[in-house]
Amino acid sequence: MRLFFGFAVLPFVAAALAFVGFPLFEMSARAQLGGIPANANDSAIAFAAGTFVVAVFVTLFGAVPIATWMLRRGPVTLKQSVIGGVALGNAPFLLVVAAILVVSVFTNAPSSAGHHWYGASGALRTITMSTLLGAALGSVFWVVGIRPRS
Repeated sequence: MRLFFGFAVLPFVAAALAFVGFPLFEMSARAQLGGIPANANDSAIAFAAGTFVVAVFVTLFGAVPIATWMLRRGPVTLKQSVIGGVALGNAPFLLVVAAILVVSVFTNAPSSAGHHWYGASGALRTITMSTLLGAALGSVFWVVGIRPRS
């Protein structure tokens, strides 16, 4: 039951962290995206909602199979959980980059794939956000669903 609750809480924690962290994300993207949004709260809610949807898919199709496989092999440490969270946090960006590159190869269109995420600084911003969010969610999952109780 604890394991189920550990998985169930992840999308909600991801959305809450995205909402709270949105001002930092927006501040780092301000120069590229053109100023402060008209209604920053609506933008933060939209950012959190998008993060929630992505977290549901990553949890169902990434975290559940990997965690159940790892738990069958033995106890999972906090370090393993955090590393798994970082990997799964960056998986959506990696899949998008791979999809962009595959499409550009099959359409014979020379593509500067970097313009899809606002160049190197946009990629760095996305990877940083994904890494921090993944590490936080890996930690939350371990504390809620796996940590041994004494």
